[in-house]
Formats: sequence, C-alpha cells, structure tokens
Amino acid sequence: MQWENMTDYYYAWAVYIAGAVGCSLAAWLFFRGLPRALVHFFLVTVMVLLFTPFAIDAKTMVMAPAVICLGYGFIAEGFTSVKPVLKTLIGIWAAAMVLSLLYQLLTHRAYKAKQLARLNASEDDNNHTLEEPIKVQQRQEPVINTYQTTNADSTAEPPIRAER
Repeated sequence: MQWENMTDYYYAWAVYIAGAVGCSLAAWLFFRGLPRALVHFFLVTVMVLLFTPFAIDAKTMVMAPAVICLGYGFIAEGFTSVKPVLKTLIGIWAAAMVLSLLYQLLTHRAYKAKQLARLNASEDDNNHTLEEPIKVQQRQEPVINTYQTTNADSTAEPPIRAER
C-alpha cells in the first residue's frame, strides 16, 4: 500500500498511539488492585503488544504495529510468515520484563515504606475515629456523695452506682 503522502502515515500512527495509550491506562485501572509484580507483568505485556512496531517494507521502512502484522500474517500466510514478528515481540517483551524487574528491585524498599506508612495512617485514622466519640461523651462530673450518715444506723452501705 502506498501512502499518498507521509502525513497520512503519521496521522495513522498518531491515532493508533492515542488508542494504545488509552488501552494501557485501562489495563492499569483494571490490574492495579493486584500485587505489584503482577501489575508490572500485565502492564509490560500489554504495552509491548500495543507499542512494538514492525517493518512491513524493509526498503522504505514503513512500519506497522507488530500485533497487527502478527494477526494478519497468521491469517493470510500461516505461522511460518509470522516467525520474525513473533521473535521481535518476544525479544522486546523479555527485555522489558528484565527492566521492570530491575525497577521493582531498586524501588522495593521505598515501595514497602510507602505501603507501611499508608497502612499505619489508615490504622491511626480508624483508631482515631473510634476513640473520638468516646472522648467527647466522657465528661468529668464532680462525684457527689449521696450517702449521708444522718441515720443512727452507720452500718448502712451506700447505694451502688455505675462508673463510666
């Protein structure tokens, strides 16, 4: 396929990149509740599939998304025609996984400290909100001795009163 001019080619890539960014954001929203390692695994996989280009024509270096080349090539010509695309995707995916693992290892302490601080803050908030109504209700009232020993019977006990 010949492009009328290169701006159409760039517009097509711009639209595709915008859609891929939206899909990556949706994937992050979908997977963010999982543990950190799984989130990185799934996001790297989605982003490699969406953002890896592959040369359709090596002479003019016309590129297309590798996942689209993989799908159309497999449907049109079979598995043997998509081996180069698959090798490219697997190589970039493996390199991205190594980089993701390095990033996770380098930021592990900071991530754990942040997670622990968030956990402590939520526990403090929970304890604080539970104690506040109790503190507000507790007032210091003067203790009034209602038992008076005006009777001749001094063996009488004072009435039982509940303490707060």
